[in-house]
Amino acid sequence: MNKIQNPGEIVYQYGEIKMDYLHPAGEIREKCLLALKETKFLASYCPKCHRTFFPARAYCQYCFEELNDLVEIPQEGILKSFTVCYRTQDDEPLTQPVIYGLIEITGASELLLHYLGGIQPGQLKIGLKLKPVFKENREGQITDIAYFTPAQEV
Repeated sequence: MNKIQNPGEIVYQYGEIKMDYLHPAGEIREKCLLALKETKFLASYCPKCHRTFFPARAYCQYCFEELNDLVEIPQEGILKSFTVCYRTQDDEPLTQPVIYGLIEITGASELLLHYLGGIQPGQLKIGLKLKPVFKENREGQITDIAYFTPAQEV
């Protein structure tokens, strides 16, 4: 290992660290994820501050109330923001652009970041009504929603 000659100089170390890990969903989020297998949106509801969270969570991040109430919310949303990626994170060109959207799910208090599909980048506009497209083989993960697409033809 080289001794640092100039403390202000940026030094890069390239390599790879393999890390396998499990992140348990917890009881509340597990119910939400299992509902996705059945193509349902289950959200947690905070009775203290009246916020609804999708995907569900066990505690309200605003008032720290434990969340035990689950409510079904509509499978629709509004596009609030988006970005179109034409290159990978390694700056390689993509064969097809990847589109990410911030979606205000009807009935939820916060935005969901997810893929958009079935639409060309030039057709995107803020306020577009969206619906989910589910994978055929679902596993109980947020990625069971393959992407969101326009609710009506654009």
